[in-house]
Amino acid sequence: KPVVPGIDVADGRTPTCFLILPFRLEIDSSNGLNKVVPPASAARFFDCLVMLQEFNTLQQLLNAKMTYDEEETTQFLKNCREKQEVTDAVDSILTFLGVTESSLKYFMFRIEHIGAFVQNPMQFLEEQSGRVFHDWWKFYQNQQVLYFYIVDEYYQRPVVVLNSSSASKYPIEIRATASALRDLIPFQCLSLTSVNILMAVASLSTRASASTTSLPSRLKEKALLDLDRLNRQSTMTDYHVLRNAFGKLSKAAKEEKRKERQKRRQEESKLEAVEEEKEGADEEEEEVKEEEKEEEEVEEEEEEEEKEEEEVEEKEEEKEEEKEEEKEEETKEKEKAKTEVKKKKEDDDDDDEDEDDDYYLNRPRYFASVDEARLYELELFFERYDPQGDYAGLGWVLDRDGLVRWTSPEGQAEMKHLDTMSMAEHLSRKRQLEEALKEVEQKLKLEELKTAQSTEEVNLLLNEKRQLLQNKQNLERYIEQQRAASEACCVIL
Repeated sequence: KPVVPGIDVADGRTPTCFLILPFRLEIDSSNGLNKVVPPASAARFFDCLVMLQEFNTLQQLLNAKMTYDEEETTQFLKNCREKQEVTDAVDSILTFLGVTESSLKYFMFRIEHIGAFVQNPMQFLEEQSGRVFHDWWKFYQNQQVLYFYIVDEYYQRPVVVLNSSSASKYPIEIRATASALRDLIPFQCLSLTSVNILMAVASLSTRASASTTSLPSRLKEKALLDLDRLNRQSTMTDYHVLRNAFGKLSKAAKEEKRKERQKRRQEESKLEAVEEEKEGADEEEEEVKEEEKEEEEVEEEEEEEEKEEEEVEEKEEEKEEEKEEEKEEETKEKEKAKTEVKKKKEDDDDDDEDEDDDYYLNRPRYFASVDEARLYELELFFERYDPQGDYAGLGWVLDRDGLVRWTSPEGQAEMKHLDTMSMAEHLSRKRQLEEALKEVEQKLKLEELKTAQSTEEVNLLLNEKRQLLQNKQNLERYIEQQRAASEACCVIL
């Protein structure tokens, strides 16, 4: 992805920031804004995904500390283990990794066994990441179709094409058994803690579930930049480990599917065998009946007329039996043809999977970097699923760091206007805008509270006025009744 001197960036360049989701995103057009939102059923998925990002983030940051200064990091962790209060030790480790002070309690809640975390943070984070990863992957295994989204690298959100007449087919639908999935999912896992994906997931998760919170807002700016740098430094070893793991998962799923199909066919064969045995028993009964009839015919040989009638009847029965046998044979042939069609369809599905395998077989076995491997795999993917190279209407632009960023025409115009800013300055500017937005929202809430309070006071005054009027009317009615009673008393006297 970094620009190579002397090479035209437009040659062979494709978007490399993407998300594959087990559901289709929706468009919320309320308030006149077209917001990309997940479906209501996606809350559990995002809870799991955010938790996976959290553990992976802490694991990467700790691993980076151990790589760059192992002696100092080891001594620091040892000092934390010697602290009397476990909570103080957890706070110190999280602060050391780059968690903001306001988010320490949040991560404390996420880390269930804080004692195990303090004793061996790396082992604890690896075990938790593995556990959550399997829960996260189950959401993909239970789907027949998955959805590929390109992420806008400036606005940091998945792109959904609204124009139905457009040549774009985004999101791209991928069969869960396609080879493209197990080739691309490892790259998605490697980039789960990159800034673009963190921000994209944060924008979706906060709309999907009230229990999830924005992970980027809980990390210091330096930690975010370190994560982005670490993601660009991912090794091919990391990729191959994930690729082999997903390959095994895919083969296991395919093998399980084949076993289920084979089991179903065996059950069908057993049913057919039972039916054949039943038919054989019926034939034996028919033979017994025929023998009895023959004996009766021998006994009644003297009566020629009756014998002729019996022969005629036998001929008619034979004809009927022949017709029934022909019908049974036709039924069996039809069932056999249906079974063959069904098997052929299933075999065709297997052939489609094999074609996917063949399509992605002709690839180099060695890549110099993860970026090179990601670019190559995505070029193959887009060649098949987006041959026109529309890329959901996105285009590339260079930022100040010399990196290619794929974004919408509006994003390109804004980036060119702000091309003097580095990535760090962009993040700082974005943080300032978010803080300004929070202040405006707080002021609006205060105004709403004031308005609500004044409205409540007005309602109280109106109720008091109504009560006074009611009391006045009751008093006037009472006086009138007393006056009437007094006049009546005077008349009697």
